[in-house]
Amino acid sequence: MKSQEELETERITLKETKKKFNELTVFLDEDDAEKTATLFLRKPDKHVRSLISTILSRPGQGSKAVEAVLRNLYIGGDNIDEVCKNDYAIASADEAVVEMLQVHKAVLKKN
Repeated sequence: MKSQEELETERITLKETKKKFNELTVFLDEDDAEKTATLFLRKPDKHVRSLISTILSRPGQGSKAVEAVLRNLYIGGDNIDEVCKNDYAIASADEAVVEMLQVHKAVLKKN
């Protein structure tokens, strides 16, 4: 895991180059809230949304979908492999990933 100083340096560099990105902090151990990993993720695009739809069309693939999102959107932060190989970390990221993939619904007005 990277130190807070390393993460801050990377965060500043990404703000200069990417402008907008998501920062996700996941828990690595249910018994120790101090063990976390920070991932920097780009905004989801059509390709990622399509990939997730395909994965989720098969029953029981929820954790694989979360892992696919994390791997496809990862642009920096702590080691992605350490997060994706940790079942607790994937479960920790689940709700945040769902929230990140949500889009605003269009408003339809009938005149």
